[in-house]
Parts: sequence; structure tokens; C-alpha cells
Amino acid sequence: MKLVVYSNDNVRDSGGSFAVLVPTGELSFEATLAKDIPAGSEYKIVNLENASELEEMRKIFPTETQPVSYFSAWVSNLNNSETPIAFSIDMDKAKQIFADHLRTKRAKDLAALDIEYQKADEVGDVALKATIATKKQKLRDLPSDTRIVNCTDFDTLKTLTYEFLRDN
Repeated sequence: MKLVVYSNDNVRDSGGSFAVLVPTGELSFEATLAKDIPAGSEYKIVNLENASELEEMRKIFPTETQPVSYFSAWVSNLNNSETPIAFSIDMDKAKQIFADHLRTKRAKDLAALDIEYQKADEVGDVALKATIATKKQKLRDLPSDTRIVNCTDFDTLKTLTYEFLRDN
């Protein structure tokens, strides 16, 4: 199967850099390119049957173990049509994407802790309130965890999960 990765100003305006075109087969591959890729856009054809190209694509899509999409942190060599497709990750952007993911994931836990805190307050359990407050602060601090902030390797960043950071 082939797909096309191309630069797209509409995507760029929303914080991304690329779009992925997956031909449906209704038109020929060449007709799909002509119809759907904006004039002047740089693009590369990705052959997913080529193991190295498939691996490049897998870098940025969510997986079962890492449900974060790093698509908008991708940096590519689209401007050089003679070289095989290659992507790298803007680590600052990837860390921001992951921090935003953590903020979303922690909302449910913070809400549950708010209820626990209210119950502890109703019965006057000062020790339990302090324990809950500590847990809540740890959740608030997750996006600035040093394991994220100091991370310089994308593969390492992808191994971090909300649950791991929350519990360790």
C-alpha cells in the first residue's frame, strides 16, 4: 500500500506541518495526487511495504502502549525528493504534546480526588486531606516532571505514560 505525505499550509496554520493522503482506489494513484495535493506542495510517496518507510511512519502515530499522536511534531525531508522518506521529531514540540496529553488524562483523577477531599473535609480528617492535597499537587506537577523536561530522545519520551509518571 502506498500513501503520500505532503506539506500543507492549512495544516501548518493549525500547528502541524504535513498531511497524509491515503488513496482509496476510486481514482488511479496519479489522479489522486493531482486531485488532492495542493499545487506547489512538497510531497513524498510512502510505500508501506518497505520496512524502513513503514517504521518512519510509525514514529508519530499513536499505539496501544502510547496513545499520543506526535504528528504535529514531525520534521521531514520533503523538500528533497531524491532521498528516501525520513522524519525526525521536534523534541520541544513532542514534549509539549505529551504534557498536554498528561493534562487531559489527569483531569479525571483530579476530579475524583476533589470528591475524596470534600468527604475528608466533611468529617474533619485533616491527615487524609493533607494526603489528598499531596496527590493532587503531584498530578498538577506531572507536565513539568524532569523525566519529560530533560528528555532528549523521542524513543525514551514514547515509553513514558501517564500511569507510570503518576505512580512513580
